[in-house]
Amino acid sequence: MAMSERRVATAAQLKSASQPKPRDVAVPELGEGVVVPVWPMTALEWTRFQLAQQDKDGKPNPLAKQVRQRLVVKCCRTDDGQPIFTSEDIDDIGKMNAGIVERLVDAALEVSGLKATASIDTAAKNSEETQAA
Repeated sequence: MAMSERRVATAAQLKSASQPKPRDVAVPELGEGVVVPVWPMTALEWTRFQLAQQDKDGKPNPLAKQVRQRLVVKCCRTDDGQPIFTSEDIDDIGKMNAGIVERLVDAALEVSGLKATASIDTAAKNSEETQAA
């Protein structure tokens, strides 16, 4: 088998790359066929999400402990892109079945091209490390 020729991507190619499609996450706890569409984040949305882990003085934001719930709010949307949850639902999401929340979090990270759930924990820790530096 011939090895393909190495080609460096151009900025134009990278900018034109399509965003991943939303992923349906099954929620069998709610019945057969029930799904939650989980939408990917852009690089800018992920940066803003990480920055939200800090308050205006760069100190860890008290909401950083709710990072999973906030990711669910950010990425769980209807088929037409409308949010399923609002920031006012964060406490209620924290009371939801942990298995459902973790499936949604894992899907949000994967569809956004980010690494395992550890990325969530890293986002919260980064705000503390930035403060220490």
